[in-house]
Amino acid sequence: MSKTLEYNKLGFLAPVLIEVIDNLKGTNQYKQNLKRHLNGVLIELEKVNDYHFGLYQNHSGEGMDGKDLYHLTSKAYDFLFSKQPHEVVTISQIIRQVEEKGIDYKNQNIEFKPIVK
Repeated sequence: MSKTLEYNKLGFLAPVLIEVIDNLKGTNQYKQNLKRHLNGVLIELEKVNDYHFGLYQNHSGEGMDGKDLYHLTSKAYDFLFSKQPHEVVTISQIIRQVEEKGIDYKNQNIEFKPIVK
């Protein structure tokens, strides 16, 4: 996989991880050592998130404005991470089956409302 794709993954996972870390604050659901490390990771994830969002501010491509692309992709990750593990497996299997049949991702219509600027 390309480094760009890896950085994109990290960029879109950052807000998901930030929310998870925030939601776990004040609980005893994880050990003190892990909590200390996660607090350090949180600071770095916020930097990654800000930088990653900034990259999309002036980008346009895929037939839409960069902010719209960022928002749609971010919402797609949120959607997947809101699912139960067995649902993620099912979604993955469905995608695999569609890909085996030869889906052309570039020729798919994506319906969305542009972000008001």
